[in-house]
Amino acid sequence: QAWWIKDLPYSNAKCSYTFKHGEGGKLVLEFWVTPFDYAGAEGPGRAVESVLRENKDIGLCWAIIDYDGPNKGSSFWNLSPKHTMYGQASELVAFQDKSVGKITTWKWDFGDGTTSGEQHPIHTYAKTGTFVVVLDIEGPDGKSRRSKIWDVVLK
Repeated sequence: QAWWIKDLPYSNAKCSYTFKHGEGGKLVLEFWVTPFDYAGAEGPGRAVESVLRENKDIGLCWAIIDYDGPNKGSSFWNLSPKHTMYGQASELVAFQDKSVGKITTWKWDFGDGTTSGEQHPIHTYAKTGTFVVVLDIEGPDGKSRRSKIWDVVLK
């Protein structure tokens, strides 16, 4: 685990709440974190900070640990469809189709000569580069195509 990423200068948080233990109420947690593409347990020397660009999406995930929750121990709450505190990379969905309507076929072209017919495929790139990823979908209401530039960095 990369414990060092929880400390300054990589993250900070402030919490305030308007209730007493056992009561309902409002909890506000304000925080900032430094997003990393790689943050290993060996420390910040090999860490690679994420390059953030305006109008580009990034993905963040977190878990809330409730030490006095309904199970009187520790309860984990997170945004994952499958709950694991430390998951396996094979459970991650790198490419996600968010099309609406009845879709019968998907064709992903990853821009590196490989394709997939899955709705939410996982793909591993063999080399660093900029790839144009194209998704073609088809259903009873017609066809649609979406493309996006995918910057790939291997560590």
